[in-house]
Order: sequence, then structure tokens, then C-alpha cells
Amino acid sequence: MYNSISYIMADLESQESLAKQYRHKLLELPKGKLSTSTIRGTTYYYKLVDGKKLYLGKADCEEVKLLQTRAHLTEALKRIERNCTALHHLLEEYQSVEPDIINSKIPKAYQFSKQNDYQLTNWLDLQDWGSAEYDKNTKYPEKLIHRTVKGECVRSKSEVIIADILFLKGIEYHYEENLTLGKETIAPDFKVAVASQRRFRRLEHFGMLSSSKYLEECLWKLRLYFSYKFVPWDDIIFTFEAQDGGIDAQTISWIIDQFCV
Repeated sequence: MYNSISYIMADLESQESLAKQYRHKLLELPKGKLSTSTIRGTTYYYKLVDGKKLYLGKADCEEVKLLQTRAHLTEALKRIERNCTALHHLLEEYQSVEPDIINSKIPKAYQFSKQNDYQLTNWLDLQDWGSAEYDKNTKYPEKLIHRTVKGECVRSKSEVIIADILFLKGIEYHYEENLTLGKETIAPDFKVAVASQRRFRRLEHFGMLSSSKYLEECLWKLRLYFSYKFVPWDDIIFTFEAQDGGIDAQTISWIIDQFCV
């Protein structure tokens, strides 16, 4: 189930930001309107200012290009303003159909228990899911030497960073939950609950890419995912370290914002 509000707000923010950029750009562009005439298959451009018609030249004239840009930006602004008005109205009128929200609004006599709610609407209490027991990878426990803010142990400092970003953003996840694909059982680094879509995505972090052995293992895992129809950035997302082992927490945070919220 999708939380459309988050998409509406993201679209509104994007369009308002774009409008701001366009208005700033328009201040730098020349004013005036264009007209054309075609002589022997060649188009010539004129500028109309205060009732006067000034010859500019052909399409490669710089002022022609600037006035064309002004016209495009002006039309875009009209559309953006209409869109923003519509989106603001939709936000005012939109009512969520999330089962937990509906359950909290109806009279107590009609409220579901969580178990019934789950059965009828495929609803899941993500907080309960995040803290529940699960089939966790038990291989090489001696390598679980790094502790996260949440208090669990993971295998690398990079995984600490990712786990902490998820935790601090309030995103529920399972670390190294076993996943069986055909005859193979693997443990993706993270199984992430995407609350806005009521679904899960796996997150794989690839470090040590300078190691040929590690790279072969990564490629093997990717081929396995793809052979079982995992769609990149839909079913599974990826983060990486640089060749020198560096990690960019800001980029990882941005990826999580885009695909896990």
C-alpha cells in the first residue's frame, strides 16, 4: 500500500524549487517577443519591442536563443504554478487509507485487532516487525565485532554507518536475514521496511572492490539476484565504497531517503 502524501509533497517541493530557479533565470534574460519570416526556405528572426520590429538574424543569433529560452521558461512557470495550486488543493483534500490510521478514527467497537487487520488488509506493524525474531545468518559469528547505535553487532564499519543511518531515520530493518533463492541461501546485508510503500527492499553494501576475490563474490551474488528477477533499485538497492576504501555517508543517506522512506 502506498503513502501518496509523501510523493505529492516531494513533487510539490521539486516543482516549487524549479519555479524558483526559473524566476531567477528570467531576470537575466532579455525582454521582448519574437516573430519570423521565411524567405527561400530560410527563417529570419525579428524582435518586437514597444511596437517596433528589429531584425535579429537567423536561428544561430544569440539573442534569438535567449528569447526562445525566455518563452520556454515563461510557459513552464505557468504550468508549474497551475500544478502547485492543484497539489496544494490535493493535500488539503487527500485522506489516507492506511489501515492503522483508519483503525484509529473509527468507533472503538469497530476497531480491528492488529492480527485481524493484518489478515484482511495485508497491514504490518513495522515497529513490531523490526524488533521481532527472524532467520538470521549465523555464519562466522567471530566477525561480528562492530556495534551499532541500535546495539547490534555487524561485520564492518561501513555496515555500522548504514545501520546507524537507518536507525536514526526511524527505518526498521533486519540485518543479514537469510534469503533462499533456489538451492542457494544468502544473507543480504539489510532487509529494509519501506513504510511509504508497505513493502521491503534488500540493501547490499559492496566494499573492498579492489580485491579481485571479493569482486568475484559480488558479481556471483548479483547474477543470483538477477536470475531470480530482482529488479535493481526496486527490489534491491546498492551502496559502494571507493577503490581506496573510503565511504561517503552523505551519498548513502541520500540513497536511503530516495528508496527506503
